Amino acid sequence: MTAHQHIQDMIDELPERHQGLVQDIWQSFNDQGQNLTLALVGAFSVGKTSLLNSLLGERWLFTAQEEATALPTLIQYAEKQDIQLIYTNQSSVELDREQFCKVTTIAPDNAKYAMLSLPQDWLKCLKIIDLPGFGSISEKHQAYTIAQIQQADAILYLLAPRGASSSDIDAIKLIRSYGKHVLVLVNRWDEVETAVSLGEKKPDLDKWSEQIKIATGYDVPLICSHSNGLNHELILDFINQAKEQVNIIRTKRLFAELRPRLENILGHNQEQQQANQLLDEQQSQTLHQLFLQKKEKIIDIKKDLYQQQEQQQHDLQRLIIDIFQRKKNNLRVVLNELKVTPEQWEIFINQGSQAIRLIQAELIQAVQQAMQKFGQINLPENTINDLNLRLPELPQIDEQDFLQSAVLYQLKQEFAKNKNEVGQTISSDKVFSDTELKQLEEQIADLSRYRQDVLNQYIPNIEERIYDTSGSDAGRAIGEVIDWALLFLPAAAVTKVGKLAKLSETAIKTVHTVQKTARVAKKTVEKMPPSTAGQILNLLSIATWTEKLGGLLNNPSQIILKPDPEIQAQVTAQAQKINADIQNLHDDLIRKQDLITSHQLEQIALEQKQKEILRIEQRIVQLENELKEQQVQAQREQEQQQAKILQTYYERAVRQWLTQFDHQSQGIEQHIQQYIKGYWETVIHEQLATRIEEMTNIEQQINQLPLQKEQKLRNLQDEEAQLRVVLVKLNEELV
Repeated sequence: MTAHQHIQDMIDELPERHQGLVQDIWQSFNDQGQNLTLALVGAFSVGKTSLLNSLLGERWLFTAQEEATALPTLIQYAEKQDIQLIYTNQSSVELDREQFCKVTTIAPDNAKYAMLSLPQDWLKCLKIIDLPGFGSISEKHQAYTIAQIQQADAILYLLAPRGASSSDIDAIKLIRSYGKHVLVLVNRWDEVETAVSLGEKKPDLDKWSEQIKIATGYDVPLICSHSNGLNHELILDFINQAKEQVNIIRTKRLFAELRPRLENILGHNQEQQQANQLLDEQQSQTLHQLFLQKKEKIIDIKKDLYQQQEQQQHDLQRLIIDIFQRKKNNLRVVLNELKVTPEQWEIFINQGSQAIRLIQAELIQAVQQAMQKFGQINLPENTINDLNLRLPELPQIDEQDFLQSAVLYQLKQEFAKNKNEVGQTISSDKVFSDTELKQLEEQIADLSRYRQDVLNQYIPNIEERIYDTSGSDAGRAIGEVIDWALLFLPAAAVTKVGKLAKLSETAIKTVHTVQKTARVAKKTVEKMPPSTAGQILNLLSIATWTEKLGGLLNNPSQIILKPDPEIQAQVTAQAQKINADIQNLHDDLIRKQDLITSHQLEQIALEQKQKEILRIEQRIVQLENELKEQQVQAQREQEQQQAKILQTYYERAVRQWLTQFDHQSQGIEQHIQQYIKGYWETVIHEQLATRIEEMTNIEQQINQLPLQKEQKLRNLQDEEAQLRVVLVKLNEELV
């Protein structure tokens, strides 16, 4: 019979109305997972995947000399073979065997893990995780490996056949600090067997075991293994023992929690039986008074417990702060002892990260030990039995809960910091943009003012005479009209116009005479040569004389000063000719001077070159010496600068690690406070409230009718018998 079936049978033996409560408690344990989580851990290429293939009986997982597992792979039992790729958004796709090999070697984007389900009996109640190595080239893979170690129930740690490296020692130390079941294997032992057959010395496993024991405290003989089946039965025995131990621990925790609950139910059953006895009035009053006193005692205990809670929380907080400070000092000492060089910077980072993980594990263990003294409710045994008040103890906080709360608090702090930095950056960008716009506006205003200044600058005038011909133009226009009328208007039209103008008959006759004379003159002149005719017509034209008369009305002419353009051009041309003449003379002078002094200059140049050569040789020697000195100084400054930069990064890394430790410690402290607060306000408060309510119900049952009491009493006695049977079995399991 399995443990699950055994517990279910015990639940079925309980009174029906109490089965639901116990079933809920059992379900809460089932929700924690029935399967044992087993992780294979070790440096890359140590043979984890090959060993796993051998255990599975065929080559399901890809193997290679270099790092082969690029994607975490989960292996579990199923009645039917199934392969799935799980993405980070929890979606999944089905894979065939070839696709499975590819995705575990080259992980697709956003892939979380691959899941292989096989119908093999030894996989029942087991979940195996094949992880990238501790020496993984991918920081992401290494972080995931550490996270899975924290969540695993048992670990198979594989060493290379050369023995444990410093990374192996750190990893085993970390695994043990998490309190995990661990079996250390020396894998690929077939390589050792081949080397020994060729005459090489066999490694001393006892010496390796002693080194690991001294460094990590792991005191179990090393087991050799390889993919051809060596000691596979011992590996399977370890897995089965781990399964059994996990089930035993889970079952014992369940029974330990069930027993006080059932004892309280049994005690309440007996109280109800008392209340449902057939009693006279005096007995009823006495019993009523008894339960009233019990109720008052419970209320008093409730007040005392709340005071005890406040004092315990205060004392625990002080103790935890002291533990945090001591562990932080230890971490600071360890970090300060780390040596760092530019070539070993990555090693330094790994050592610092490993140090903070180990100190964190020590911190959690210290806090767990401290909390064992708190949350204990020390009521006298007679008080517990008399008041039927069996209060549950404060459950121990799981290491994984501590780790998750620490990481969660750290992530919240980093998120808040990044959010604040982004806000400051946005604010800074806005101020810079406003300033730039203002500067552009000022530049535009300056350019506008400069343009206006250019437009307003003085422009010199030139001399120019302006004539007014308005009177002459008007006189000529009138004369031309008269000329046209005399030559072309008929005599009748002239008469009519004269009458309209109210001219005398004499004036009209005079006009007719002039008109006739003009026409005769026009015909006569037209017979003359054109040049002579034009002059005569111009003299006979009335427009000529009216233009002269109108000229008397013209305004006098005005004179404006303006340089004479023709004279200005002549002056400019003359100046350019003079400049050209001067330049020609200057060039001729220079040419003649050059001819006179050319021989002297050649001699002087030769002497100067000889002196320059000597000076350059001396300068070269001087510069070579200076260059050597500068190179030495530059090398010294470079080394000093590099050391300074390295020290800066070292100090920054230490500060970040200490800050990370502070954030994780604060997360653990908050989790403890919330956990204890929830224990007191939910568990204890609810149970005390339930107990007070039970007292009230019992008081009501005392006053029930005899027939009701009789039926109730029979039911209670039957339930008592069932409860006692289950409690006997529980006590036998817990012995």
